[in-house]
This record gives sequence, C-alpha cells and structure tokens, in this order.
Amino acid sequence: MFHLKHHAHGTFHYLKNKELDELYVAFALKTLAIALVNIFVPIYLLQIGFSFVDIVLYYLIYYMAISIFSPFGSLINNKIGVKKGMALGTVFLIFHFLILNQVSSGLHYAIPALLYAINTAIYWPGFHFEFTSFSEKKREARQISIINILALGVSALAPLLGAIFISQISYSFLFFVVAGLLVLSIIPLFFTKDIKSDKPIFSFKKIINADSKEKGLAYIGLGALATTLIIFWPLFIYLELKTILSLGVIVTITSVIMIIYTFFVGKWADKHKRKVLKLGILTHSLSWISRLWFFSPEGIFFNNLFSSASVTLLDLPFNKITYEGAKRSKNKANYFIFREFALGIGRALILGIALIAQNIKLLFILTFFIVFLLALPLKNLKK
Repeated sequence: MFHLKHHAHGTFHYLKNKELDELYVAFALKTLAIALVNIFVPIYLLQIGFSFVDIVLYYLIYYMAISIFSPFGSLINNKIGVKKGMALGTVFLIFHFLILNQVSSGLHYAIPALLYAINTAIYWPGFHFEFTSFSEKKREARQISIINILALGVSALAPLLGAIFISQISYSFLFFVVAGLLVLSIIPLFFTKDIKSDKPIFSFKKIINADSKEKGLAYIGLGALATTLIIFWPLFIYLELKTILSLGVIVTITSVIMIIYTFFVGKWADKHKRKVLKLGILTHSLSWISRLWFFSPEGIFFNNLFSSASVTLLDLPFNKITYEGAKRSKNKANYFIFREFALGIGRALILGIALIAQNIKLLFILTFFIVFLLALPLKNLKK
C-alpha cells in the first residue's frame, strides 16, 4: 500500500504542472494519430507499387529536408511562439497525410515527404524548448517517461486498429481519421500562455560548437538507430509474416506490456542514468543480432518485445542527458539545431547504405555496432 500511495502522490505532482500537462495531452493525441498509421507507411508505398529503393528515397527526402528546414523552424518558434509553432507544424502534418493518400493516384511521393519534413522542423524544436523550460531536473527522466507512457497508453491499440481499418476499409479512411485526430491535438496547446524560444544564431561555427563532439557522434548513432527501428524493422516484420494484421497485433501487445515498465525505468534513470544507459546499450545492441535468427511469429514477437524493453533503457537516460545539456546551453535553439543536424547525418548514412545494399539484414548487423556510439556522452558525465 505504501508504494501505491507513493506513486499516486508522484502522479498528482505531474498534474500540477499546467504547462507540461497541456503538452502531455497534445502530445498524446498527436501520438495516437501517428501510431494508427506510421508503421504502415512503408508498407502502403510497397503495396501501391513502389520499390524498396523508392521507399528509401521517400525517407531520404524527408530526413534531408528536416536538416535544411530546422533552422527556419527554430526561427518560426522564436517569432510566433512555440505553441503556435507546434500548431503550425501539425497543420503541415495534416496536409502530409491527406496528400500521401493521393500518391496512389500518381502524385510524386516527394511532396508529402517535404510536408512531413516541414512539420518535424517546426514542431519538435518547439516541443523540446517547451519541455526543457518547464521540466524539473530531479524528475526529468520520470517526466520523460510520462511522455513515453502516454504515448504507449493512448497508442497501445492503435497499430491493431490501424491494421483493421486498412484490412477492412481502406488506407484512405485511415488517413482521414488520422487527420481528424491531429486537428484535435492542436486544441490543448492553447490552454496556457505561449512562450517564445531562443532566437537561433545562424552561424555555422556557433551551431557546431553548441554541444560536444561526443554528443554529436552519439546523435549520429541515434539517427541511424531510430531510422532502422522505425522504417526497416516494421517492413521486415511485414515481409516475413505477409499480413498487416499480424504486424498490428505484435506492436499492440508489446505496447501494452511496456506501459508500466517504462514508468519504473524512468524512476531508475533519474537516480542512475549512467548505469541504466550502459545496460540499455548492451541489451539493445544484442537485440539486433537476435533479429537475424528468429523468423516465426513467436520469434518476431519476442524480438519486438526485447527491442522495446532494451531501447527504453537506452532512450530515457539518453534523453535526460539531452535535456540537462539544453538547460546548461547558452542558446537552446542552436543546441537543438546541432542535435537535428547530427541526427540527420545518421539518418542519411543508414538510408544511403540501404539504397546501395538493399539488404535489411545487413542494416541490422550495422545497427548492432552503431548502438555503441550512444555511450560516448558518458565520457563527460559526472559519476
């Protein structure tokens, strides 16, 4: 009973932070919308006749455009306010899904890819600035875990629902449902007063010196890791199991299991971020090797669960380190532009390799080694 009361008190504490609360609600609605469809986008492109190379090019355009648009996204958040910026970014995301629906009718996939990039370049700098401004240092990993838990909670059934919508109705219906949810996600952003982000200083020297070289290399690794995890792992599952419904079931069951686990990892990471990050790097690297051996539905489910559990051990302390660095930085806008550029290099590298090799299993082997780059920030952390 003591532990139950303690956790209830902790949850009540989060609900008293109005700025973070509205961010949580808006993020939860946006995540629900994205979770309905995101893992199915590469499969959608495959099913309407595009090749593996086309899918890689779609994401390469998207990720490279983010790096180009990011400085302007930060400038928009400084000029109009981060919440208005996040709302504007979401509008571009709505148009992205509506226009993605037209790709099956002959529209070039570069157009929705560019709209998606504009959304990311505007929305996420605003989100990071807002979270950095109102999160509490001693509870940062737990507050990050709340974001992850909300994402898991509201979207636990989303992949299964998305798979059912696609299988029983159509992709078009799903895209319109997603657009409607994204409209709703804009509303909570205006429950409290808006703030403006730091003005980015458009100096190459200032941007590349906004953070350490070790963090830059770690972000490159993170960009490559996230790209393989978000694009090529779901695509691999679909190619092995041959059904969208199986993919939806596997992701949904994993999400349900991860909800409580993520909160406890957040509490642990607040106290022992170095230890948790090391454990996450070791276990998550092994998850990429295990994917090469188990191809049955049960084996793929185990791999997905192991991957989700281990990446949480990696993700929460790493994000805590990122937000702590932002609080110490002289210019938060430049700090996050540095991060986005480095992530972009990692994404472009892994997509470039995918374009040449056209072998998903090779990407898994490379990702095993890439994960260890995330240990580099530990060099400058206080023990």
